[in-house]
Amino acid sequence: MRKFKVALQSFCVAAFTFGLFFGIAYADGVILPPPNKIIHETEQKAVIFYDEGIEHLFISISFQGNADDFAWIVPTPAQPEVGKSTDRLFTRLDELTKPEYPVPGHRYNEPWAGKMMLEQDAGVTVLETKKIEYYDISVLEASDEDALYRWLNDHGYQFPQSGKHIIDEYIQKDWIFTAVKIDDKRASSVSDRQLRTGHAIPLKLSFKTDQVVYPLKISSIMGMEDNAPENQVTYIDGIVGKGVKLDTDRMMSTDTVIDGFDITNGKISFFIKKRDSKSLNNVLKIEKSSTNGAIHEGLRISNNTSNVYNFSLYAKNTNQTFSVDLGSDFKENEWQKFEFEWKVDPNDTKRFAPRFYIENIERTLNAKSTHAKYAIANNLQSNKAIFSVGGEFYLNTYQRPLPGAPEIDRLPNTIIQQDNYFINHTSDILIDEIQLFSNEKRILNADFRDELKIDLVDGAENYLRVFTKSIYKGTMWQKPTGMGILLYVFADKKYVVPGFDIQFAGPVDKKGIENIAKVDGKTPWIEPKKDGYYLTRLYRYMDISEMSEDLYPQESGDQASFNYVGGEKRRLWLVAGLIAASVISVIAMILLVAANEKKKTRSEKE
Repeated sequence: MRKFKVALQSFCVAAFTFGLFFGIAYADGVILPPPNKIIHETEQKAVIFYDEGIEHLFISISFQGNADDFAWIVPTPAQPEVGKSTDRLFTRLDELTKPEYPVPGHRYNEPWAGKMMLEQDAGVTVLETKKIEYYDISVLEASDEDALYRWLNDHGYQFPQSGKHIIDEYIQKDWIFTAVKIDDKRASSVSDRQLRTGHAIPLKLSFKTDQVVYPLKISSIMGMEDNAPENQVTYIDGIVGKGVKLDTDRMMSTDTVIDGFDITNGKISFFIKKRDSKSLNNVLKIEKSSTNGAIHEGLRISNNTSNVYNFSLYAKNTNQTFSVDLGSDFKENEWQKFEFEWKVDPNDTKRFAPRFYIENIERTLNAKSTHAKYAIANNLQSNKAIFSVGGEFYLNTYQRPLPGAPEIDRLPNTIIQQDNYFINHTSDILIDEIQLFSNEKRILNADFRDELKIDLVDGAENYLRVFTKSIYKGTMWQKPTGMGILLYVFADKKYVVPGFDIQFAGPVDKKGIENIAKVDGKTPWIEPKKDGYYLTRLYRYMDISEMSEDLYPQESGDQASFNYVGGEKRRLWLVAGLIAASVISVIAMILLVAANEKKKTRSEKE
């Protein structure tokens, strides 16, 4: 019995020793996020395969917010060939290179420098367009920041005005831009669920470059506050000259400055561009308000369902709404001219007789509703109207008692005037050349020639004011302050990036690389030319404010492996060796114990 206990103890010691080494070789611990990481942060993952002057860049990102508004712009030093990648590439690489220890890893801090190129081409040229899964992809060449900025915004890429200097830096280096936009009409139920969880299909970009590069600087645009500076609009190419893009977090309006507005007889015309069939909600509104803030008479144009537009006329004693479905007359991402005119019906003074034209072709209007409005005393009516786009603006005038006066005492010199506005449009409004007529006389003209000046009656001028709200207030999504950057670099040698933690470094062979992942289960994710490469896994959490430069990985002065146990085959050989060593140790210990017991027995007999 004693022999068995000693042998069991020896086996347990050996098994513990084996288990310790086995655990190190196959550690499946979760990599904890860096100290500044928060649950709503997004993440960038990239695989860089660099061989003989060609870089294959595989990009995967996680994001928050509405996938319908998702756009992806990647600058590269040369024109890329764009293709589809696979999530399997990233999950498999994570499995193979996951750090073995719960520490950040070795940090590399050698100095480095980037490359500058000065040749430029004029204008914006679309080099290639293609569709991959639910992506619409355009490869662009440009040398003018304003031209590229307008092209991007005109084609549905909500690029912030304050980020133009960043694209200009890429233009000055003669880089190419790959612009990617999601077409949710082509998204399947599976991919739609994927997008809703904040993930998109990875893409592959292959391009010529004399040094490894990861284009990070453009990500710093995420830290910019608004699409346009506060209380300003974005100017785009209009039908003539420039038009206005009104971001979803702002509206524009006049004060009560429009003289001569008469709801009984009028016309309004404007050019509008919609990027897709999604609704806009409030488009524009003209109204006269009573001095106590109540609506008196006016016109509202709204787009609450796809390409159905509503025209609501409300007068002193009636309110009528008419609608039109543009159907095939709608042209996606093109300027279209709208004209709406109305008169009081001569056969019924409580009804209107409206007409609607699109591109000078009349369309039939359908009467949706008619109901009476409460009357407001004439002495409460304002003499001038308010014009607004993308929301509602009105003046709320009220009285309060002077300090120390009884609450029931209301004096004329205590009247207070306060601005009130309500922003109510769900997509950007692109609008130009607005003209308003009353009794066949033009009373407002806005042509947006680099300013928000409007022409009024008899040569008078005024300006539209812009009102802004926080797009993050009251939502579940908070603007990110930073994100994790995870890079896998395959090259002929070990590559590092200053400030990034090295979480893994080791050699890999050609067959092992090909077997990491296959696109659509068929094609290897890459076709290596050489027999072997070096794989380095790099990670860093970065504040957006730190993303001031692109990353240029460079050859490390230390080519030693890190967290490397030799790949799958060598892991298996290691495990087999450890098992054999453990078994031999146990047998040796048992034989040693048996020999000792035999010697002890002999000595007792003697």
